[in-house]
Amino acid sequence: MIRVLLAEDQRLFIDALQKVIQEDDSIEIVGVCDSGDQVVESVLKLRPDVLLLDINMPGQDGVTVAEKLKKMHSDVKILVVTSFSSELLINELLTLGVEGFILKTDDIQSFFEAIHSVSVGERFYSDEVKSMIHKKRDAGEQFVLSAREIEIIKYICKGLSTPEIARCLHISPLTVETHRKNIHHKLNIRHSSELIRYALQRGLA
Repeated sequence: MIRVLLAEDQRLFIDALQKVIQEDDSIEIVGVCDSGDQVVESVLKLRPDVLLLDINMPGQDGVTVAEKLKKMHSDVKILVVTSFSSELLINELLTLGVEGFILKTDDIQSFFEAIHSVSVGERFYSDEVKSMIHKKRDAGEQFVLSAREIEIIKYICKGLSTPEIARCLHISPLTVETHRKNIHHKLNIRHSSELIRYALQRGLA
């Protein structure tokens, strides 16, 4: 039996998901979290095999939750289930090491296949996500931004200065400036306005 924890705040989707999962006798939903703040504690308490994790939730977002669980070296396999995808979001999740990424618009067969695949340690990405990855590889591009660089981009988009970002991340302002220079170099941009526009286009800000 695959023990699944569902982290999702949309009641309609939760109800539909529970009914669908009942069709597979090998899967059991052991708990539901409707806020990102509940997820880590629930994972530690319930010990699920797979975490179905939405990105946009009240409290901590799914990316923050995934990062915390990976830093804790939790055994839970993380399958991101979301209605939104972008190059930057995929980059961030791949960097964190999540086991799977599917869209809420994917068919039910893909959904079951994703749960079974990640539960045994395999990776599973929806066709749309795989297409984005292959497209970048064919173009000779890579997902080059690190998790820390993406974190700094988020703070920049919130209007924080270098000293303020340094305090939030508990690093030196010089380190923040180094990251900012690396971000500008990797994305081939010169001004913060270009960076913010880049982030907005990819759903980061």
